[in-house]
Amino acid sequence: MWAPVFLPQGATVKKLKFDGNRADVGATLILRLKRATLGGSADVMADLVADWSDGKGSIETTTINYPTIDNEAYSYALELLIAPITYMIDAMFYRAEITWN
Repeated sequence: MWAPVFLPQGATVKKLKFDGNRADVGATLILRLKRATLGGSADVMADLVADWSDGKGSIETTTINYPTIDNEAYSYALELLIAPITYMIDAMFYRAEITWN
């Protein structure tokens, strides 16, 4: 799944965080912040992989590649990869938060 991200020109991304539910060690729950050119090339700015398997949790990173927003050269999006193993509740996304200034 993809969701567009709109931040002001010149803003600096400081942190990416997400909350979710991962109740099975085999379930996939990954959130990525990406930027892409009109030519189709894309860069991963931040990558979060759920590393818990006991229900609700959250993960965040302040390691941001290409943190300065350049809306003239790039578009921005969140990419969500989610794959439960047996039941839908095994991997659920609740919310994402981008901190910027």
